[in-house]
Amino acid sequence: MSKKICSILSVALLGFFAVHGSAFAADLDIGLSNELAQVSYSQSYNQQAKLQASYLHADTNEHKSTVLGLGVLTSQDNGDLQPRLGAKVFLVDGEGPSNSGYGLALTAGADFSLLPKWFLSADAAYAPKIIMGGDFDGYYELSARCGYQLIKNGSVYLGFQKHQTSSPSYGVYEGVVVGVKFAM
Repeated sequence: MSKKICSILSVALLGFFAVHGSAFAADLDIGLSNELAQVSYSQSYNQQAKLQASYLHADTNEHKSTVLGLGVLTSQDNGDLQPRLGAKVFLVDGEGPSNSGYGLALTAGADFSLLPKWFLSADAAYAPKIIMGGDFDGYYELSARCGYQLIKNGSVYLGFQKHQTSSPSYGVYEGVVVGVKFAM
């Protein structure tokens, strides 16, 4: 799939969420590094369910990659711990003739409240061969963040992310990310 089509689909998905009127709350997450730009937008439809659209573009020394995702999450507030589970459909479009794939990934994560205004966050997503299509036999994402709530509806964070496919091995991105997250 071409980069232009990926960009158009990303904007369309984010636009759908932005103008959809029945949501209760929304979050906008923007992460950057020298080799990565990512945007994630999610809307809560009740206190436990969320729809999320995401766009990631990585331009490493080896290659360029784009990952699009659309998923559903459910979470529970247990005070200092907020675990979440979900699933998402995704598309990986890498540079080269045999570096594109799609699938359904299962996701899990949690937010941990530390001191007042400080938090840790961890997430994982995994798609095995059985629910993958295209050129790859598997895909996973790992991320960890440490953040600080700078203002009432805004946080800053420093994190580490790894996005990787298997068979053939194709590293989408691995490295540090600096970002902001807004609650709207």
